[in-house]
Amino acid sequence: MPETFAKRRGYRPVDAEITVREDAPAELRAAVPQIALRSGMTYSSMREVICRTLLVQPDPANRSEIPHIRDEVAALLRNCKWFKVYDAAEALYAAAEPAGKQQFADLLNGFCRENGIGWEMREGRIVFRGPKPFREVTWETVRMLEETNRPRAANEMRKAVRELSRRPAPDVLSAMLCVMEALQATAQDLTGEHKPDMDRLAPALDLPQPLESVVEKLWAYASDRARCKDCIPDVAEAELTVSIAGALCKFLAERGGGPLDSAQGYNRSAEFRKLWGAWPGDEPIEELLKQID
Repeated sequence: MPETFAKRRGYRPVDAEITVREDAPAELRAAVPQIALRSGMTYSSMREVICRTLLVQPDPANRSEIPHIRDEVAALLRNCKWFKVYDAAEALYAAAEPAGKQQFADLLNGFCRENGIGWEMREGRIVFRGPKPFREVTWETVRMLEETNRPRAANEMRKAVRELSRRPAPDVLSAMLCVMEALQATAQDLTGEHKPDMDRLAPALDLPQPLESVVEKLWAYASDRARCKDCIPDVAEAELTVSIAGALCKFLAERGGGPLDSAQGYNRSAEFRKLWGAWPGDEPIEELLKQID
């Protein structure tokens, strides 16, 4: 497809405020087949993928690409449950030719950003999309943990985002527990101590105050939520927890380099660096502490 005027000139719509989470608006349902078409798929191949995803039989009476199969594809997406639209998008991405996969993901993500939809496609999966600071801290944290050879912590960070991405309802408690596991794994690598919990690891990290208090209070907060069956946090609380713990993981990984063993001990070789810019807002740290007290 020829390069568009907007792409040639570098114009891009401002990301809309996220207003859609547990829904698939009519506009998205109509856009998915158009995105697949621009990514090299035919309506016949779309119908096969979507019917397989929805476990329905293609209409044998529809044989012509346009308008019959095209209209059948549109009707299938228009009438299915909201979360099945995202399942279909993942299946269409998987079925697209290699040359069209990136185009599919880019177009879908652009549509979601432009229309305030709180989901995005990463590596072929539809995942939770928070505000820009949340996206930056989560995926930058994964990258930093992988670069510093911390696969366990990186995997827990990915799992935290995955738990927030569950459909039809996110598993917010699991997301919080996974990101705290990522923080604990990072701290254990830095100190060389692989048994103690975070309440004992935090002082060994030699963090300046009030960052040590952030780690301790965040751990206590997540632990309390895990024990309280009647205190299930909402998505906003989970997003805040993942953002803060993720920013701490990234900071610790940048500061400490690669993992240490217990014989090496903890090496504070880097200067203390400011965390702001990766956090979910411009609030002073005292305001964040109030939210997790």
